[in-house]
Amino acid sequence: MKPLFIKWYPSQWLHSTARDEMNAAERATFHDFVCLAAISMTTGSFKFASVEGLSRTLNTEASIIENTIKVCVEKRRISVSEDVEGSIIRILKWETYQSLAPVNIKPKKRRIKVNVKTDSSLSDLDINIPSSSIKKKDKKESIRLILDDGEKRWEGISDDDKILWRKTYGRVDVDFTLQEMISYWDAQPRSTLKLNWKRAIVNRFKWIQDHAKAGNLPESQDVGRNTKKTVRKDGVDTYALAAQLREKYSYQGMSDEEIQDAVAAEINKLKPMDIT
Repeated sequence: MKPLFIKWYPSQWLHSTARDEMNAAERATFHDFVCLAAISMTTGSFKFASVEGLSRTLNTEASIIENTIKVCVEKRRISVSEDVEGSIIRILKWETYQSLAPVNIKPKKRRIKVNVKTDSSLSDLDINIPSSSIKKKDKKESIRLILDDGEKRWEGISDDDKILWRKTYGRVDVDFTLQEMISYWDAQPRSTLKLNWKRAIVNRFKWIQDHAKAGNLPESQDVGRNTKKTVRKDGVDTYALAAQLREKYSYQGMSDEEIQDAVAAEINKLKPMDIT
């Protein structure tokens, strides 16, 4: 059965890696690819005879089609194959985009056996209670981002959390990134705020760490915040030294302020010298 519509979650799409991997034209073209795959006779893929013909179908430039195919293949969003009729684009992980016709699902009933004490005997009664009417214990997220009550701040982040994050994501300035996230989310519509902030924080740290390994670390995320000139004439790299000291002190259970003061004290011990 063909899907009647495509599942496309706005918040997940707006904050997905696609925004870093593709420009606006390429994202729009990829969206068109998904739509073509949905209405194709072979759901999840579609055929086209030439890039020029496909560009006319989508009313865009052939170069945009080519760039979109290239980046989507590299990022494993699509695969491209050939046959006698032309080329075939297949949407990878197609099941994440499809949704069958909605159906009315009745709530499941949970059978509970209750012992009722009477004057004469104990009677076993079977009571059917819809599972939807059973109140579940609320799970409260321990980490919260406060934006509407006085000072904008994080709540629930412990020193142990930051020590763990520094050990795991050594290329990330934890404090700077947390402050950056406050500014970013304060500018977003309140309807898009996350429900699981701890996961959002860790995902951001992982994104920065991965880009740092690839040599694409944004300057604003540099743990030394001085990426242009950090090597002194005596060969000491103050950026690298600061990162090493931060990691060293984080293992000692020091608070953030203590770590900053200790790093500053160590750097200040160096003999003043020009930067090369």
